[in-house]
Amino acid sequence: MEKKKRITILLPRNKPPGVHDLIASVIDISLKKLKQRYAIKLVWVVFQPERMNKIKNDDLETMNFQDHHDAVKILEQTKPDLIFVDGSLDFFNVAFTLAGKFKKIPTVTWFFRWSYDTTSITKWMSIKSRLRILFSSKIAADHSDGKNSKWRTMSFFIKKYLFLINTLKVMNFNILQLIQFTGSYIVLLMLNLHPVHEKFSGDLNLCLNKYWITLLKKNNFLENSLILVGSPYFDEVYEKIKNFPSVKLSQKQKTKILFCPAPFHEHGYISKTKEEKLIIKVINEILNDGNFEIDIKIHPSTSSFEEYSELLTNVKYDIKLYQKEDLLDLLENYDVMLTYGDSSVALFGVAMKKPVVFSNFFTDGSKPRSNTYHYDNITIECNQIESLLSKINQAKLSTIPNNDFEKYMNEYLGIFDGKSSERIANHLLKILEKK
Repeated sequence: MEKKKRITILLPRNKPPGVHDLIASVIDISLKKLKQRYAIKLVWVVFQPERMNKIKNDDLETMNFQDHHDAVKILEQTKPDLIFVDGSLDFFNVAFTLAGKFKKIPTVTWFFRWSYDTTSITKWMSIKSRLRILFSSKIAADHSDGKNSKWRTMSFFIKKYLFLINTLKVMNFNILQLIQFTGSYIVLLMLNLHPVHEKFSGDLNLCLNKYWITLLKKNNFLENSLILVGSPYFDEVYEKIKNFPSVKLSQKQKTKILFCPAPFHEHGYISKTKEEKLIIKVINEILNDGNFEIDIKIHPSTSSFEEYSELLTNVKYDIKLYQKEDLLDLLENYDVMLTYGDSSVALFGVAMKKPVVFSNFFTDGSKPRSNTYHYDNITIECNQIESLLSKINQAKLSTIPNNDFEKYMNEYLGIFDGKSSERIANHLLKILEKK
């Protein structure tokens, strides 16, 4: 058997390997296809508040960013053949995208995160969100052992910022250029919850759906760099849902609801106190009626199981709390999904052809915040908690037309055919072979 050529792929991430989330799964699924051609070593640069235990073997090496001065020196040390980076404009993503261009290393940027409707989000709301995060006592996606404090969050922010500045200095930015870059970059971050900019474009930009293609074109990304691939995360879902029977609940049984709170306060969209009060209010509204049951599934990595466990001590009902469990497996046992905001769990509910109800009253403004994944004839919106039960009953009795189902999945998932990871691997192969 011919020996596979060995390549190194560098990946900056705000979570360590082994933490289950959408992006980690996407990376794992995409690279499995690439491993059919190459022997891959993955260099995982970890951006956590404290240093994590390091891993080093033939297939994986982890590095703590605190041990390194800048992104350019990491690239010189590791000599990657490819940089694989998230399109979100966090300090470390920007540092490695720019350093990759500086060192002429092929950089592939992905936009696999769900497309957000930001039309209802004002600049002031964005600023408040950023400030909440900055002064929060808990750092989102923190998997290190440090104790939470406001100054710890600020300290982590400063360390990441200095890492970016050091990278720019090594790239020969002078003082004036540093001031200009920092000013425009900070303004971009503060005034937009999900900013993009052509300066931070990869050589290839892999896009989840047409929304991202349109948005990036609008922001002057090169059209031939934009590749529609769909979501590799849903390749497995595509195959899995074929085997799930569509089971209707007997009218004599209680309606079982799976409540999936979005990580709003974790991302600074709403205060923790306000979100928790609304969650308790929703639970009480539903369970005060004897015809319903409710359990909770929280975000697998961003939300805190301990926080929600403590929150549920404030209700008089016995409620199951899930976090790491497979969402598709859970949904088999529930009749209705309840969620809110930009939570992508709705996609799983629709994929399973389960009724999905969005609660529009989880907001920091006077107007209800629109739900990114609401689609007429597919999901139900509820603007007032007083009408929640009637909306759940309405959703329970509804059916999803096949044509609308196909339109929905293709709009949000780009291409829903189980072959997204294959498309990604093929594009990575092309850029590696070109190199």
